[in-house]
Amino acid sequence: MRLGKLGLIAAIAVAGASDTAAAAPWPLIDPVTSQVYETPGDVKSITSRGATCMARVLKPGVTTAATILSTDLEGGRVVARHAYETPGILGQPMPSRAIVTFEAKEGRFRIVFTDMEEIPSPNLGWQPVRGRKGPTDAPRTISLLLDTAWLVAKCVKAPVEDW
Repeated sequence: MRLGKLGLIAAIAVAGASDTAAAAPWPLIDPVTSQVYETPGDVKSITSRGATCMARVLKPGVTTAATILSTDLEGGRVVARHAYETPGILGQPMPSRAIVTFEAKEGRFRIVFTDMEEIPSPNLGWQPVRGRKGPTDAPRTISLLLDTAWLVAKCVKAPVEDW
């Protein structure tokens, strides 16, 4: 029996889905933590810059949703939501979201992504992101999140203009 290109791709996808369903669940890739970045400043000033940069870089996903969920300048913590897309099956974009926490200490900070979810299929709704090849390519998802952390870090470390 001859299968066209589309038929072959569908057959592979179905075979892969049945193998995945029969196997044990893949481990979650949660949390994803950036490197520790160094920058001059005390906890309060670094956290303040972090909140500003997170508001610039992160996307809430819903236009009416707040990006920044909470800010504790003295405690060195900012919590925000972030929506992004990962490549799904056949390269179609898959909606994904995460909670992003900016943690600052004297002269340094890091960014942690938790509660990562994706919609691998419109019928499934939000699902935890698991470390597997398939609907989500875990290394690409982790790389995407760490690239976002780098953009926030680049903003935080940029020289502050003194008016």
